[in-house]
Amino acid sequence: MLAGAARVLLALTLAVAAIAKLRARDDARDRTGALVPAAVAPFVAGALPYVELALAALLLVLWSSPIPAVVAGVVILAFTVVVVRAQVRHVPCPCFGAASSARPAGALDVLRNGVLLALAVLATGT
Repeated sequence: MLAGAARVLLALTLAVAAIAKLRARDDARDRTGALVPAAVAPFVAGALPYVELALAALLLVLWSSPIPAVVAGVVILAFTVVVVRAQVRHVPCPCFGAASSARPAGALDVLRNGVLLALAVLATGT
């Protein structure tokens, strides 16, 4: 039951983040470009919301498989690196589209990712 709740919360969070990025595409692209190498920034900014949506769907569709939760955990770890990089550079994080882009990334963003990582770990249970 706890694993199922973690899966649903993680899927909802990924879906909300993806939709927010798609709604504020230009802003998310610009913010992502400031945080990842320039050579991959357009690809990352363009693909990221769809990866998040796919992970959200897989967490719900492949209910008994731990694989989507493990992949989500790896992605969240990568997101955390980007959030820390944003914090060090004092730039906003494109985590949730325009809604999160007005303020620089901070400790609460890292803490949020820690909670999401814990949900991914819990979601590996069946």
